[in-house]
Amino acid sequence: FLYSAQQARNPVPMLVEKISHVLEMLHTSQTQADLYLQDLQRSNSMLQALRAKNTNLYEKVQMCETWKMRALLKIASNEFELRQTVKGHRSSAKDGNALYLDGLNYTNKEIAELKKLITNYMKQDQVKEIRLQDNSLDKTAVPLICELLDLCPYLTRLDLKRNKLDEQACADIQSYIERIPGVT
Repeated sequence: FLYSAQQARNPVPMLVEKISHVLEMLHTSQTQADLYLQDLQRSNSMLQALRAKNTNLYEKVQMCETWKMRALLKIASNEFELRQTVKGHRSSAKDGNALYLDGLNYTNKEIAELKKLITNYMKQDQVKEIRLQDNSLDKTAVPLICELLDLCPYLTRLDLKRNKLDEQACADIQSYIERIPGVT
């Protein structure tokens, strides 16, 4: 372009045309950059709003999880606490303690806390029955269930009906029980 402009008799019109073309491309690029910047600012503001909502939701979920854990553990601890003054309350401490935890959506986390609760109340020898029906327990809960069996040596009944335990998980629990000394 420069060579042909130098060869022309009057190179000014060609240079002006080329400069105006470059300026037009620069203006178009600037306009597009402004649009992209606006889009970026809008997406950043949406991202900040979503982060704030997620943080708020996370805090609410944590509060609900804490409340759920305390409620589930209170249900279990009510069995261990002596309440002779409560009218109509039948104490099962003579026969041993039975934990009725059916349908409470116990997970591995709650089973681990239940073990701690039994240990804290020193009721390992008094727990005779644990009912965990319909709690969505799966094969990942087998080690915790075995630890619970080991923790409570006088446990006579462990009810795991209507959980998500597959045949292998049931076989693992059964083989663990068969290996406990003194179990017939």
